[in-house]
Amino acid sequence: FKHTIEPFMNVQRTTAIDDYERIIKTDSIDSIVGNSTNYTYGINNCLYAKRRIGATSMAQEILSVDLRQSYYTDARSSQNDQQYSSSSTTVASNFSPIAISVRGSPSTTFNTTFRGEIDPQYRKFRSTSLDTRYSWSTRFQSNPGTPA
Repeated sequence: FKHTIEPFMNVQRTTAIDDYERIIKTDSIDSIVGNSTNYTYGINNCLYAKRRIGATSMAQEILSVDLRQSYYTDARSSQNDQQYSSSSTTVASNFSPIAISVRGSPSTTFNTTFRGEIDPQYRKFRSTSLDTRYSWSTRFQSNPGTPA
């Protein structure tokens, strides 16, 4: 077994957008806020195990946990962040929801992923989803999911 802990931080700067108020908002791209900086920070935890594949063995991820949040210098950016599924339904805030993603792969043919977004103010789930995949050879694949 092998365990990795990977902290990360990403910085994204969007320059000022001329005549922002005159842009007709038809989709999320039209709503990007200019003259702002977004900081996304978090931690990834991964657990690997050696698995025999044919005559060889190789390390494969069996469990991963990703925890992340973003800070916005302009609170309006929180309503249009594509990293978070609940961003368009919230009031403007300098902080995004806390996103947690847990993925388990007990075998090479089966994996499941849970994703949830926790409201930083009320400390309750804003959204959750569960995705499971099963692959039998290359002939059959199943992908049931439950967004909530």
